[in-house]
Amino acid sequence: MAFASVSSAAHCPGVQLRAIAVLQCVIVASVSDLRRSLQECAQQGFIGSMPLTDSRVQYDLNYGVDFWKRESAFWCVFSALAVAALGDVVSRYRAATQEELPMAFALCWTALCLLGAGMMPNSPFWLGLLNGLWMIRLAYYPLESSENPTPKATKNSAKIQIGREVSTDQDADMSNKDTEYAGMTISDAESGLESLRDASEMEKRLKSIACTIVLTAAYAFLVPGLVTTLFTAHAEVGGITYVDIEKSTTGLVWMLFDAGNWIPALLILVYSVLMPFAKLTVLVGYAYLALLGRSRPDSFFASASGVATVQKISKWATIDCFTTATICGFFCEQDLLKIVLHDGFYYFMSYCVLSVTGALLIELPRETRPAHRKLLAPGAAQQPEKLVLLGAALSSAGVLAVLATLISMPIMRVEFGRVYLDASLSIVGVVGQLWTKGFSAAAVCLVALVVVVPAMDLVSTVLETFELASSLPARRWLRDFAMLDVFGLAVAITVATVSALHNDIHATLLPAGWALCLTSAILVYFAWAGASPTEEASR
Repeated sequence: MAFASVSSAAHCPGVQLRAIAVLQCVIVASVSDLRRSLQECAQQGFIGSMPLTDSRVQYDLNYGVDFWKRESAFWCVFSALAVAALGDVVSRYRAATQEELPMAFALCWTALCLLGAGMMPNSPFWLGLLNGLWMIRLAYYPLESSENPTPKATKNSAKIQIGREVSTDQDADMSNKDTEYAGMTISDAESGLESLRDASEMEKRLKSIACTIVLTAAYAFLVPGLVTTLFTAHAEVGGITYVDIEKSTTGLVWMLFDAGNWIPALLILVYSVLMPFAKLTVLVGYAYLALLGRSRPDSFFASASGVATVQKISKWATIDCFTTATICGFFCEQDLLKIVLHDGFYYFMSYCVLSVTGALLIELPRETRPAHRKLLAPGAAQQPEKLVLLGAALSSAGVLAVLATLISMPIMRVEFGRVYLDASLSIVGVVGQLWTKGFSAAAVCLVALVVVVPAMDLVSTVLETFELASSLPARRWLRDFAMLDVFGLAVAITVATVSALHNDIHATLLPAGWALCLTSAILVYFAWAGASPTEEASR
């Protein structure tokens, strides 16, 4: 019996998470550099240990190394505590509901650990990934325990047994027993409703914990993503240096301002620098009022409508990353001009992905969830099934053909005569150049966010239009991770950005590029105007 209880505890994902947290603390305590950095971080405070300027981290090697050690030590301990708290919540959830974790939570945790393991191969994220896969396995095939039946099952079986053992001698007392049985049934129903209510509250709490962890990780990536090097550009011909630039996100904004490109500079400043902190203000205000059990519908920065708006605009922070990846893809074609993506790009891209994920994990009241309009007339689904299927198939093929045309045709032309550069590339060409030059992570991000997810989103839209699929929660995730519209705006910003690198660099949008920008505008219009902002509870 003791062995069975130990085995059951080992199978619990919550116990596994707490074991991972303990292992991570042991790792931090066993590394002398991390212990020393953690002491410095505790003495100075986390904000006090942050760098003062971008340039000092870039050019002062000792200061940069000390900074990264302090930040690594701090986030190792913080993540260990967060994982331990998550393990406690997971164990309480399974004990209260007698059910496995929701599939959405298991998938989110697995994706987060996969991202962390890819960025930090020598880390306990691999154990977290195995834990996430175990959660998915339990969600599909729960472990059956015949030794410890649930109280609910025992009570129901007892009632059935009582009903079967009624004899003829008890016929005179049947009315009394019926009354007693009815009272037991009502009591069981009330206890069942109470259990469901507790399970719902526990699920909300679990989702809130996951949202907190994801958003904390996102903003942990945001700080280094803003202050560290985003990309470097160097062009040298005959011993003469024409381009020698090393910029972070904030440095890119100031470079565009100095070059007189105010519109792209303002767009990057608003979407990539200011919006993350405004988003944090909205989320903190909403979470604080929700914790107190209050609401402020008159205040945008502390209301559910503000959070719904944040969910819609979260993906636009990736403009900076898409602009940098596009520039790198074009200039990778010419060896005389070298542009290299640095850690700042990957940190900021990680922030963008985690930020969108965290925003989608926030549970909003039903009346603030967007209600999609039906594009078909009432009764359209009553048409012959073959015609509906044919229309859906043709429409899906049409939108996929348009998307394939947009990604395969050249969208922009870049000329730089001093280094003999004359490149015209499509989205497929940019991805191919990034992959060939070793920037595989950037290439995968472009393929996933600009090609694959938008294609899935368009097909799901067609299926909903023909009423062949209901509106599922995954539809909202597809819509917010489909970033073809963001990439279209990034291409327009790229045209202005490359001219700021050097006066002799000229970039022009080709017809396919204009079509991409127009398509982006159409997608933005349908994303904002195609859904009503609120859904009245009384309707």
